[in-house]
Amino acid sequence: MSKFNSYVDLTDKGVLYLCKWNDSIVEIHNEETLKDTYSNTNLFTDPDGIFHNFDLLNQVSVENDLTLKNYLELSQSNENYLSKEFVCDNMQITRIS
Repeated sequence: MSKFNSYVDLTDKGVLYLCKWNDSIVEIHNEETLKDTYSNTNLFTDPDGIFHNFDLLNQVSVENDLTLKNYLELSQSNENYLSKEFVCDNMQITRIS
């Protein structure tokens, strides 16, 4: 018996991200669903409008200090981001497709 009552069809959803918070909440999002779900939180904002707390764990050919917006834009068009983990405060995001 499955503990899940429903499923989400992920076909044709574009680039997908595995998102983890505090190693206890795990979700799969595309850029749109991530923004829709967390637009009312501080995930996309800080006092200066730039989020500087990204630490690049697996080096790709970009700066180590990225904004969330930059990361999402760069990872959308660059398959080198597949399976690369980025950490932002208590959130880890990884491009998975």
